[in-house]
Amino acid sequence: MSKVKNTLKLKENDLILVEWDDAAGMSRWTGKEEAAAQSLAHCESVGRLLKFDKVALRMAATSSERGSVNDTSTIPSKSVRRILKLRVVSEWKPKGSKK
Repeated sequence: MSKVKNTLKLKENDLILVEWDDAAGMSRWTGKEEAAAQSLAHCESVGRLLKFDKVALRMAATSSERGSVNDTSTIPSKSVRRILKLRVVSEWKPKGSKK
């Protein structure tokens, strides 16, 4: 796992995709060899950046125009493999939408 460098100039509320490693486990009887060979779970999460520092990346999958957030994740910085800053390239609006 490589060290994370904030070369993206990430800001609070940026829309990001985070690739990260998580712990993995098995809840069944298995052989020692299979258990010893188990790897980390490679994960992807998308959301709005809340905070990113040496300890953790904090993000929210859902945010409101009132400033509230939901579905938050705190990912240890050492587990982060890559961060992509996302941007909107097209938009869909229902007919009659004013926003």
